[in-house]
Amino acid sequence: MDFSLTAEQEALRREVRRMLEGACPTTHVRERRGRKDLDAALWKRFVEMGLLAADVDALELALCAEETGRALAPVPWIATRVAQAAIVEAGGQAPEGPPLALVVEGEPLALDAHVAERVVVGCPGRLCFAEQIDVEPVETIDFGRWLARFTVGACTPIGPHEPALSRARDLGAVLVAAEMCGAAGRGLEIATAYAKERVQFDRPIGSFQAVQHRLVEVWTRVESLRALVQAAAWALGTRDRAASRLVSMAKAYAAWHVPAAMSAAIQVHGGIGFTFEHDIHLYYRRALVAAPLFGGPAEHRDRLLAEIG
Repeated sequence: MDFSLTAEQEALRREVRRMLEGACPTTHVRERRGRKDLDAALWKRFVEMGLLAADVDALELALCAEETGRALAPVPWIATRVAQAAIVEAGGQAPEGPPLALVVEGEPLALDAHVAERVVVGCPGRLCFAEQIDVEPVETIDFGRWLARFTVGACTPIGPHEPALSRARDLGAVLVAAEMCGAAGRGLEIATAYAKERVQFDRPIGSFQAVQHRLVEVWTRVESLRALVQAAAWALGTRDRAASRLVSMAKAYAAWHVPAAMSAAIQVHGGIGFTFEHDIHLYYRRALVAAPLFGGPAEHRDRLLAEIG
C-alpha cells in the first residue's frame, strides 16, 4: 500500500505555504498581539484559495492546518471548518465564506467565537444556529488565537445533535494536532539553523552530541505526530471504523509532545531563546494554547482506553 501524498496534495501544501510565507510572516503575527478583530486581509486570502470550500477532504484539511500552524496564522480557519462540518453532518448547508464558530452548551469557552458571523450551537439533542448570543473575547498567550465566553439566547434548529457534533469535534482535534505539528516542525527548523550557526568553544554547537540528541528527539516527535495526524485525517475522511481511535491517538500525542518539543527548541537557543525578541517562543505559545482544544491528553487517552477495552 502506498501511503505517500499525491501530486495534487503536495501541490496544495506548497501553495498554502507560499501564500502564508508572503502574507503572514512572524512580524505580522506579532502585530496581531492584543487585537481581537478579524484579520480581514488574511481571511480573504484563505477564501480566495478555496480553503473554505466544501470539496476539501479531511486529509487535505490536515495538510493545510499543518501550514497554518507553521505560519502561526491568526485567523479562525479551524473554528470555521469545524462549524462547517457540524452543519453538513446535521443535514444543513454550510456557508463557505464568512467566519463561523461552534459552541457547545455546558462548556465554558469556545474557539474564535468572537469574530464569527454565524455561530453553531450544540444543544441537548439538536444542533442550532444562534440567533441571539452574547460573546466575551478571552485573550490567550498565543498572539493569534482567542477564546470566548458565551451566553446563548434564541436558536434556529439545523438538525440532530449526534453524530454531527462528535464528528465535528473529531475534525477539530485532528486539525489542531496538525497545526501543532506544523508549529513544531517550524520550531525545529529554527533551532537546527541556530545550532549550525552558533559557535562555542570554536565549534558550532550543533556538533556537540548533547545538542544533536535533543534535536533528533524533537524531529522524532514531529515525524511521529505527522504520521498519526495523516492516518487520523484519512480515517476520518473515509469514515473508517478506526477513526475516533486514531483521532484520540493523534491529539493526545500532540498535546503531550509538542509543548515538550518546543521547550527543547527554546533550550537549544540558550539565553536568547528566552527573550521576547526571538521568534521561537511564538511556537511554544501556540503549542500551549492548542494542547487542550477539542480535548486534552487525558480526555483522549481515556477515550482511547475505553474503545480498546
